[in-house]
Amino acid sequence: MSRVTEGVILVAKIVGYGDPLTIKLDKILGYKNEPGMDVLTVLAEYGIEPKFPQEVMDQVEKIPMEVREEDKKGRRDYTDRVVVTIDGEDAKDLDDAISLKKVDGKYHLQVHIADVSHYVRAYTPIDKEAEHRTTSVYVVDRVVPMLPQALSNGVCSLHPNVLRLTLTCDMVVNPNGSVDTYEIVPSFIKSNYRMTYSNVNKILDHDPQVTKQYEEVKDLFFLMKEAADAIRTRREGMGSINFETVESKFKVDENGKVLSISARTQDDAELIIEDFMVLANETVARHMKWLEIPSLYRVHEIPDKVKLQEFSKILMPFGEKLRGDLSHIQPGVLQKLLTKFEGRPAFHVISTVLLRSMQKAKYDPKCIGHFGLALKEYLHFTSPIRRYPDLIVHRMLRKYHFNLPDENARIEDEKGMQTYALETSFGERNAVEAEREVENMKKAEFMMDHIGEIHWGIISAVTRFGFFVSLENTVEGLVHIQNLTDDYYEFDARLHSLRGSRTHRTFILGQKLKIKVSGASKEKKTVDFLLAEEVKRKSTVPAHKGGVASGRKNRIR
Repeated sequence: MSRVTEGVILVAKIVGYGDPLTIKLDKILGYKNEPGMDVLTVLAEYGIEPKFPQEVMDQVEKIPMEVREEDKKGRRDYTDRVVVTIDGEDAKDLDDAISLKKVDGKYHLQVHIADVSHYVRAYTPIDKEAEHRTTSVYVVDRVVPMLPQALSNGVCSLHPNVLRLTLTCDMVVNPNGSVDTYEIVPSFIKSNYRMTYSNVNKILDHDPQVTKQYEEVKDLFFLMKEAADAIRTRREGMGSINFETVESKFKVDENGKVLSISARTQDDAELIIEDFMVLANETVARHMKWLEIPSLYRVHEIPDKVKLQEFSKILMPFGEKLRGDLSHIQPGVLQKLLTKFEGRPAFHVISTVLLRSMQKAKYDPKCIGHFGLALKEYLHFTSPIRRYPDLIVHRMLRKYHFNLPDENARIEDEKGMQTYALETSFGERNAVEAEREVENMKKAEFMMDHIGEIHWGIISAVTRFGFFVSLENTVEGLVHIQNLTDDYYEFDARLHSLRGSRTHRTFILGQKLKIKVSGASKEKKTVDFLLAEEVKRKSTVPAHKGGVASGRKNRIR
């Protein structure tokens, strides 16, 4: 291509590192100012392709979009149970469904998971593309799915009033939250209700209108909360860490322009589903380890001693510190520490800093435990529509436990699983970084329309060049040290604070203060603040070179 119109965004590959560089045009994304092109550009930078190859779409067309009679053979029938899904209002890829009843004081809990492995066989074009993608990517205004929508939002998704193929973790849970007995079986269900977190929370809060709408099933949700409370109490008793991080919720228009940003809340309904999914994941992990079935485990190693020492320094201004041998710290110690901060302004900040001090959770063929959850066995079983490791786990169950036929079944060994572990761990990190970049960009773009506004915020990080302030809407911006004009401030590495040499005024983590939005750059993905009291002294500041931190999905699990 000899000529390209100005403003067109190209994706190219470097094929020669001479002077000048030699590049090869890969594709044309579109025009810079087209709606949504900003997000597509970031995705392209991370190698994330929204469109599926034609051979994948050709294979999708051959897949039956309804459950046939022959598909039911060898599967347990759960269609006589009251089955519900609980998801966000906009969710279309419904991975999991729940049925529950109480018998003789024990909770008979079934976690039904979409049987993606029935439709996506190993080595097929769909499988190869799913392996390449590793995970669905959730950015501000769209989802880039791991599987084509005909599968992810269609025949695999557990929509109400239609037959769906599933794998069920059928558990009997005692009042202490432990699993007495369990079965993991291929199954089929027909979901009765497509519930939202919002409506379930309203039922649990005794909202009369929503309760009346779901009169026939309302008692089920109170039973779910009772069971989930028992499960969570058991896990907390084992030392599980409850990281109270804050995620961002975006409202956008049809062109992808952000209309509002708020903190996403996690109420009872969200916690119920989390508790049930964690229990199912733990149960399947224990089962696969016991049977010595090749698998991918979700592991979380003990924190690095040096990082914990740094975290302990951050706690000193609050009169707290970590004690004992940090090389062998137990998760319960960290949870007890977080409990001390509950109800204090710095709680969410301290929780986030602690999370950043942890090792990153990853996939591994060896079952070495999950530190954050305080579990000896753990894996990902409950989201095969959007995570490739879950699909691998399903395939291993299919081959070694269910003895279901798969003419393309992989013969797995530890070496092969190690390759999958590395690939999927990298793919997950890449997706997280892409999601964060898009959020940072959209937050900066949003704040460009709010220059000059005054807000209260909390200091979320302190550095040598200033401190970051997090607002109630989860936007974070930098107050640069050069704009603190009332004194000469120095960074105290021991206390992670800035201290004035003359006034001894100190800025520390968790401190509440008032700021003015002084600048924002969509291109640099940055937001800049001034202290409100500094506005009269100086009205503008240059943009910094850092990024805008944002609330993240808790991927430690």
